Amino acid sequence: MKMGHVTVLIPTYNHGRVLAYQLESLLKQTFPPQSIIILDDGSVDETPEILAKYQGNRTIKVIRQEQNLGLHAGLGVLLGQVDTEFFAFAAADDILARDWCVTTASLLEKYADAKMAISNTFIYEKGKVSVTDSINFPGRESEGFCEPAQYLESLMRYGLLPPTNTILYRSDIIGELIRPIMVRKELSSLIDVLLILAIATKYPIAYSTKPTGVFIRSSESYGNLFFGKDQLNSFITNIELFSVRDGYLCNPAMMFVESWIRYTWGKQLILSELAASRKDKKGLTYFLNSCFCYIRLLILFFAYKRFKFIRFSKRRNHVQGRDLKHFIDGSLFRRFDPA
Repeated sequence: MKMGHVTVLIPTYNHGRVLAYQLESLLKQTFPPQSIIILDDGSVDETPEILAKYQGNRTIKVIRQEQNLGLHAGLGVLLGQVDTEFFAFAAADDILARDWCVTTASLLEKYADAKMAISNTFIYEKGKVSVTDSINFPGRESEGFCEPAQYLESLMRYGLLPPTNTILYRSDIIGELIRPIMVRKELSSLIDVLLILAIATKYPIAYSTKPTGVFIRSSESYGNLFFGKDQLNSFITNIELFSVRDGYLCNPAMMFVESWIRYTWGKQLILSELAASRKDKKGLTYFLNSCFCYIRLLILFFAYKRFKFIRFSKRRNHVQGRDLKHFIDGSLFRRFDPA
Protein backbone atom coordinates (compact mmCIF):
# COMPACT_ATOMS: atom_id res chain seq x y z
CA MET A 1 0.00 0.00 0.00
CA LYS A 2 1.24 3.46 -0.87
CA MET A 3 1.45 5.90 2.03
CA GLY A 4 2.28 9.57 2.41
CA HIS A 5 -0.86 10.84 0.65
CA VAL A 6 -2.39 12.49 3.73
CA THR A 7 -2.70 16.18 4.61
CA VAL A 8 -3.92 17.10 8.10
CA LEU A 9 -5.59 20.50 8.58
CA ILE A 10 -5.63 22.09 12.05
CA PRO A 11 -7.45 25.38 12.66
CA THR A 12 -6.53 26.77 16.06
CA TYR A 13 -7.32 29.76 18.21
CA ASN A 14 -5.77 30.01 21.69
CA HIS A 15 -5.03 26.28 22.01
CA GLY A 16 -1.40 26.78 22.96
CA ARG A 17 -1.66 24.77 26.18
CA VAL A 18 -2.67 21.57 24.38
CA LEU A 19 -1.71 22.01 20.71
CA ALA A 20 1.71 20.38 21.10
CA TYR A 21 0.12 17.09 22.17
CA GLN A 22 -1.84 16.84 18.92
CA LEU A 23 1.20 17.76 16.84
CA GLU A 24 3.36 15.16 18.57
CA SER A 25 0.68 12.51 18.08
CA LEU A 26 0.74 13.25 14.35
CA LEU A 27 4.52 13.31 14.05
CA LYS A 28 4.78 9.99 15.91
CA GLN A 29 2.38 8.11 13.63
CA THR A 30 3.62 4.73 12.40
CA PHE A 31 3.18 6.27 8.93
CA PRO A 32 3.21 10.06 9.42
CA PRO A 33 1.11 12.30 7.16
CA GLN A 34 2.88 14.02 4.32
CA SER A 35 1.78 17.47 5.43
CA ILE A 36 0.39 19.08 8.60
CA ILE A 37 -1.00 22.55 7.95
CA ILE A 38 -1.91 24.73 10.92
CA LEU A 39 -3.89 27.95 10.71
CA ASP A 40 -3.29 30.15 13.74
CA ASP A 41 -6.35 32.36 13.63
CA GLY A 42 -4.98 35.34 15.54
CA SER A 43 -4.19 33.54 18.82
CA VAL A 44 -3.21 35.80 21.70
CA ASP A 45 -1.93 33.08 24.04
CA GLU A 46 1.28 31.03 23.78
CA THR A 47 0.24 29.38 20.48
CA PRO A 48 2.76 31.36 18.33
CA GLU A 49 5.60 30.38 20.69
CA ILE A 50 4.57 26.71 20.63
CA LEU A 51 4.41 26.70 16.83
CA ALA A 52 7.78 28.44 16.55
CA LYS A 53 9.39 25.32 18.06
CA TYR A 54 8.34 23.37 14.94
CA GLN A 55 9.69 25.93 12.48
CA GLY A 56 12.38 23.61 11.16
CA ASN A 57 10.06 20.64 10.61
CA ARG A 58 9.39 20.16 6.91
CA THR A 59 6.13 18.31 7.56
CA ILE A 60 4.55 21.24 9.40
CA LYS A 61 3.41 24.42 7.70
CA VAL A 62 2.07 27.30 9.80
CA ILE A 63 -0.21 30.02 8.44
CA ARG A 64 -0.57 32.95 10.81
CA GLN A 65 -3.45 35.43 10.67
CA GLU A 66 -2.94 38.53 12.76
CA GLN A 67 -6.67 38.96 13.37
CA ASN A 68 -9.21 36.34 14.33
CA LEU A 69 -11.32 35.89 11.18
CA GLY A 70 -13.40 32.94 12.36
CA LEU A 71 -13.91 29.34 11.30
CA HIS A 72 -15.42 30.04 7.88
CA ALA A 73 -12.48 32.10 6.63
CA GLY A 74 -9.99 29.74 8.27
CA LEU A 75 -11.38 26.65 6.59
CA GLY A 76 -11.30 28.39 3.23
CA VAL A 77 -7.59 29.10 3.64
CA LEU A 78 -6.76 25.57 4.83
CA LEU A 79 -8.70 23.75 2.14
CA GLY A 80 -6.85 25.71 -0.53
CA GLN A 81 -3.60 24.12 0.70
CA VAL A 82 -4.61 20.48 0.15
CA ASP A 83 -2.71 18.80 -2.69
CA THR A 84 -2.75 15.17 -1.54
CA GLU A 85 -5.15 12.32 -2.22
CA PHE A 86 -6.54 12.25 1.33
CA PHE A 87 -7.03 14.87 4.04
CA ALA A 88 -8.39 15.23 7.56
CA PHE A 89 -9.57 17.95 9.91
CA ALA A 90 -7.84 17.58 13.28
CA ALA A 91 -8.95 19.38 16.42
CA ALA A 92 -6.11 21.24 18.10
CA ASP A 93 -7.06 19.86 21.51
CA ASP A 94 -7.45 16.14 20.68
CA ILE A 95 -4.91 13.35 20.18
CA LEU A 96 -4.67 10.67 17.48
CA ALA A 97 -3.57 7.08 18.12
CA ARG A 98 -0.21 6.16 16.62
CA ASP A 99 -1.84 3.98 13.93
CA TRP A 100 -4.62 6.38 12.96
CA CYS A 101 -3.06 7.39 9.63
CA VAL A 102 -2.22 3.88 8.45
CA THR A 103 -5.61 2.52 9.56
CA THR A 104 -7.77 5.09 7.80
CA ALA A 105 -5.57 5.50 4.70
CA SER A 106 -5.54 1.71 4.28
CA LEU A 107 -9.33 1.68 4.29
CA LEU A 108 -9.55 4.31 1.54
CA GLU A 109 -6.89 2.52 -0.49
CA LYS A 110 -8.78 -0.77 -0.14
CA TYR A 111 -12.28 0.57 -0.83
CA ALA A 112 -11.82 2.84 -3.83
CA ASP A 113 -15.47 4.00 -3.99
CA ALA A 114 -15.53 5.22 -0.39
CA LYS A 115 -15.12 8.96 0.15
CA MET A 116 -14.38 8.79 3.88
CA ALA A 117 -13.02 6.33 6.44
CA ILE A 118 -14.51 6.36 9.94
CA SER A 119 -13.51 4.65 13.18
CA ASN A 120 -14.27 4.67 16.88
CA THR A 121 -12.45 6.81 19.43
CA PHE A 122 -11.64 7.02 23.10
CA ILE A 123 -13.37 9.73 25.12
CA TYR A 124 -11.46 11.36 27.96
CA GLU A 125 -13.72 13.31 30.31
CA LYS A 126 -12.99 14.39 33.88
CA GLY A 127 -10.35 11.74 34.39
CA LYS A 128 -12.45 8.87 33.01
CA VAL A 129 -11.92 7.03 29.76
CA SER A 130 -14.55 5.28 27.66
CA VAL A 131 -14.71 3.95 24.11
CA THR A 132 -17.35 4.87 21.57
CA ASP A 133 -19.35 2.25 19.75
CA SER A 134 -20.84 4.55 17.14
CA ILE A 135 -20.40 2.26 14.16
CA ASN A 136 -23.48 0.04 14.00
CA PHE A 137 -24.15 -1.62 10.66
CA PRO A 138 -26.09 -4.82 10.00
CA GLY A 139 -23.70 -7.80 10.03
CA ARG A 140 -20.83 -5.51 11.04
CA GLU A 141 -17.28 -6.83 10.79
CA SER A 142 -14.25 -5.28 12.45
CA GLU A 143 -13.66 -3.35 9.22
CA GLY A 144 -15.33 -3.00 5.85
CA PHE A 145 -17.61 -0.62 4.01
CA CYS A 146 -21.32 0.08 3.95
CA GLU A 147 -23.58 1.41 1.22
CA PRO A 148 -25.44 4.72 1.70
CA ALA A 149 -28.73 2.93 2.45
CA GLN A 150 -27.06 0.90 5.21
CA TYR A 151 -25.55 3.94 6.84
CA LEU A 152 -28.75 5.97 6.74
CA GLU A 153 -30.68 3.03 8.17
CA SER A 154 -28.19 2.88 11.04
CA LEU A 155 -28.43 6.63 11.54
CA MET A 156 -32.21 6.58 11.80
CA ARG A 157 -32.22 3.50 14.03
CA TYR A 158 -29.53 4.51 16.52
CA GLY A 159 -29.21 8.26 16.06
CA LEU A 160 -25.43 7.99 16.10
CA LEU A 161 -22.82 9.96 14.19
CA PRO A 162 -19.26 8.65 13.88
CA PRO A 163 -16.52 10.47 15.81
CA THR A 164 -15.30 13.30 13.61
CA ASN A 165 -11.85 13.53 15.21
CA THR A 166 -10.68 10.34 13.43
CA ILE A 167 -12.25 10.71 9.96
CA LEU A 168 -10.07 10.69 6.83
CA TYR A 169 -11.59 12.09 3.62
CA ARG A 170 -10.83 11.67 -0.06
CA SER A 171 -9.76 15.10 -1.36
CA ASP A 172 -12.05 15.21 -4.39
CA ILE A 173 -14.97 15.98 -2.06
CA ILE A 174 -13.57 19.46 -1.42
CA GLY A 175 -14.96 20.84 -4.66
CA GLU A 176 -17.93 18.51 -4.84
CA LEU A 177 -19.33 18.82 -1.30
CA ILE A 178 -17.34 21.13 0.99
CA ARG A 179 -17.38 24.23 -1.18
CA PRO A 180 -21.19 24.08 -1.55
CA ILE A 181 -21.50 23.92 2.25
CA MET A 182 -19.20 26.89 2.67
CA VAL A 183 -21.17 29.00 0.20
CA ARG A 184 -23.55 29.43 3.12
CA LYS A 185 -21.41 30.95 5.85
CA GLU A 186 -23.94 30.10 8.57
CA LEU A 187 -23.32 26.38 8.01
CA SER A 188 -19.56 26.47 8.64
CA SER A 189 -19.96 25.54 12.32
CA LEU A 190 -21.79 22.38 11.23
CA ILE A 191 -19.46 21.44 8.40
CA ASP A 192 -18.37 18.14 9.95
CA VAL A 193 -21.94 16.90 10.49
CA LEU A 194 -23.19 18.08 7.10
CA LEU A 195 -20.17 16.60 5.33
CA ILE A 196 -20.72 13.18 6.91
CA LEU A 197 -24.39 13.21 5.92
CA ALA A 198 -23.73 14.52 2.40
CA ILE A 199 -21.16 11.80 1.77
CA ALA A 200 -23.41 9.13 3.27
CA THR A 201 -26.28 10.24 1.02
CA LYS A 202 -24.28 9.51 -2.13
CA TYR A 203 -21.23 7.30 -1.47
CA PRO A 204 -20.20 4.13 0.41
CA ILE A 205 -18.33 4.60 3.69
CA ALA A 206 -15.26 2.63 4.81
CA TYR A 207 -15.07 1.86 8.51
CA SER A 208 -13.01 0.28 11.27
CA THR A 209 -14.39 -0.47 14.73
CA LYS A 210 -11.04 0.05 16.47
CA PRO A 211 -10.44 3.34 18.36
CA THR A 212 -7.88 5.50 16.55
CA GLY A 213 -8.02 8.72 18.55
CA VAL A 214 -8.70 10.36 21.89
CA PHE A 215 -11.48 12.94 22.07
CA ILE A 216 -11.02 15.36 24.97
CA ARG A 217 -14.53 16.22 26.11
CA SER A 218 -15.01 19.58 27.82
CA SER A 219 -17.64 22.27 28.35
CA GLU A 220 -16.81 23.57 24.86
CA SER A 221 -17.38 20.22 23.16
CA TYR A 222 -19.89 19.45 20.48
CA GLY A 223 -23.45 19.52 21.78
CA ASN A 224 -22.86 22.59 23.96
CA LEU A 225 -23.53 24.97 21.09
CA PHE A 226 -25.80 27.92 21.93
CA PHE A 227 -27.28 30.53 19.63
CA GLY A 228 -30.28 32.84 19.35
CA LYS A 229 -33.63 32.11 17.75
CA ASP A 230 -32.83 34.13 14.62
CA GLN A 231 -29.72 32.03 14.08
CA LEU A 232 -31.75 28.88 14.65
CA ASN A 233 -34.15 29.88 11.88
CA SER A 234 -31.22 30.77 9.61
CA PHE A 235 -29.65 27.36 10.22
CA ILE A 236 -32.86 25.55 9.33
CA THR A 237 -33.47 27.64 6.20
CA ASN A 238 -29.94 27.09 4.88
CA ILE A 239 -30.01 23.38 5.61
CA GLU A 240 -33.27 23.03 3.70
CA LEU A 241 -31.80 24.92 0.75
CA PHE A 242 -28.65 22.78 0.87
CA SER A 243 -30.77 19.63 1.03
CA VAL A 244 -33.89 20.21 -1.06
CA ARG A 245 -32.92 22.81 -3.62
CA ASP A 246 -29.30 21.73 -4.10
CA GLY A 247 -29.96 18.03 -3.51
CA TYR A 248 -26.97 17.29 -1.26
CA LEU A 249 -28.88 15.62 1.60
CA CYS A 250 -31.62 13.02 1.35
CA ASN A 251 -34.76 13.46 3.47
CA PRO A 252 -33.65 11.21 6.39
CA ALA A 253 -30.33 13.04 6.65
CA MET A 254 -31.99 16.45 6.51
CA MET A 255 -34.52 15.43 9.15
CA PHE A 256 -31.73 14.17 11.40
CA VAL A 257 -29.64 17.33 11.33
CA GLU A 258 -32.65 19.67 11.63
CA SER A 259 -33.94 17.74 14.62
CA TRP A 260 -30.52 17.77 16.23
CA ILE A 261 -30.28 21.55 15.87
CA ARG A 262 -33.75 22.12 17.33
CA TYR A 263 -33.03 19.74 20.19
CA THR A 264 -29.67 21.37 20.98
CA TRP A 265 -31.12 24.86 20.83
CA GLY A 266 -34.03 23.96 23.08
CA LYS A 267 -31.84 22.15 25.59
CA GLN A 268 -29.31 24.97 25.91
CA LEU A 269 -32.06 27.58 26.21
CA ILE A 270 -33.64 25.72 29.11
CA LEU A 271 -30.31 25.02 30.82
CA SER A 272 -29.33 28.69 30.59
CA GLU A 273 -32.62 29.68 32.22
CA LEU A 274 -32.04 27.09 34.95
CA ALA A 275 -28.52 28.42 35.59
CA ALA A 276 -29.85 31.99 35.80
CA SER A 277 -32.51 30.99 38.33
CA ARG A 278 -29.87 29.39 40.56
CA LYS A 279 -28.08 32.71 40.86
CA ASP A 280 -31.16 34.33 42.35
CA LYS A 281 -32.53 31.77 44.83
CA LYS A 282 -35.75 33.11 46.32
CA GLY A 283 -37.62 30.30 48.00
CA LEU A 284 -40.81 29.24 46.28
CA THR A 285 -40.13 31.24 43.10
CA TYR A 286 -36.79 29.49 42.60
CA PHE A 287 -38.35 26.10 43.29
CA LEU A 288 -41.18 26.64 40.81
CA ASN A 289 -38.85 27.95 38.09
CA SER A 290 -36.55 24.96 38.54
CA CYS A 291 -39.45 22.50 38.35
CA PHE A 292 -40.75 24.21 35.22
CA CYS A 293 -37.30 23.94 33.56
CA TYR A 294 -36.97 20.25 34.39
CA ILE A 295 -40.46 19.53 33.05
CA ARG A 296 -39.57 21.29 29.80
CA LEU A 297 -36.38 19.23 29.54
CA LEU A 298 -38.40 16.01 29.92
CA ILE A 299 -40.87 17.15 27.25
CA LEU A 300 -37.98 18.00 24.93
CA PHE A 301 -36.35 14.63 25.54
CA PHE A 302 -39.50 12.69 24.74
CA ALA A 303 -40.19 14.82 21.68
CA TYR A 304 -36.82 13.77 20.20
CA LYS A 305 -36.35 10.38 21.88
CA ARG A 306 -35.95 8.58 18.55
CA PHE A 307 -32.57 10.30 18.24
CA LYS A 308 -29.80 10.24 20.84
CA PHE A 309 -28.10 13.41 19.62
CA ILE A 310 -24.81 12.73 21.37
CA ARG A 311 -21.88 12.68 19.02
CA PHE A 312 -20.09 9.88 20.82
CA SER A 313 -23.12 8.08 22.13
CA LYS A 314 -23.35 4.45 23.18
CA ARG A 315 -20.12 4.39 25.16
CA ARG A 316 -18.76 1.08 26.37
CA ASN A 317 -15.88 -0.47 28.23
CA HIS A 318 -14.94 2.16 30.78
CA VAL A 319 -11.21 1.70 31.20
CA GLN A 320 -8.43 3.08 33.33
CA GLY A 321 -6.52 6.04 31.96
CA ARG A 322 -3.32 4.01 31.81
CA ASP A 323 -4.90 1.79 29.12
CA LEU A 324 -4.48 4.67 26.69
CA LYS A 325 -0.77 3.89 26.65
CA HIS A 326 -1.50 1.01 24.32
CA PHE A 327 -2.78 3.43 21.67
CA ILE A 328 -0.85 6.67 22.05
CA ASP A 329 2.85 7.36 22.41
CA GLY A 330 4.03 7.16 26.01
CA SER A 331 5.46 10.69 25.97
CA LEU A 332 1.96 12.06 25.27
CA PHE A 333 0.44 10.26 28.19
CA ARG A 334 1.35 12.95 30.70
CA ARG A 335 -1.65 14.92 29.48
CA PHE A 336 -3.91 12.28 31.02
CA ASP A 337 -1.76 11.04 33.88
CA PRO A 338 0.76 13.68 35.02
CA ALA A 339 1.90 11.42 37.85
